[in-house]
Amino acid sequence: MTIWYLSNTETFRQVGDRFGLNRGNACRTIHKYVRALSNLLDEFIIWPRGSSETKTVQDFKNLRINYVPNTIGCIDGCHIRMHSAKAKRSDYTNRKMFQSIVLLAVCNAHLEFIYIFSGWPGSFA
Repeated sequence: MTIWYLSNTETFRQVGDRFGLNRGNACRTIHKYVRALSNLLDEFIIWPRGSSETKTVQDFKNLRINYVPNTIGCIDGCHIRMHSAKAKRSDYTNRKMFQSIVLLAVCNAHLEFIYIFSGWPGSFA
């Protein structure tokens, strides 16, 4: 339910209706899991600290005249097309109607990947 809420534009009432809960329970449940995920972030994502952070921010600043202050990484994602007879079509068929897995990546100012994740089905519906 939390992933559904984060990846769509539905209200707590709409999410609650979709998952058979009232609005208050949907809201509390989603906030509970977002807090739990936030507490785990430092175990999986290691951001630059100290002099490394200062250098990274300066590297991004040197790229452009107009820049976003204190930038330490750029994030993007995409769908990687796949063909699998074993995959359930509905799980991996994305909104553009082809089967895919999701790729998420973060890079530094030198276009080096500092974080990569891949493997979720193209659709969570």
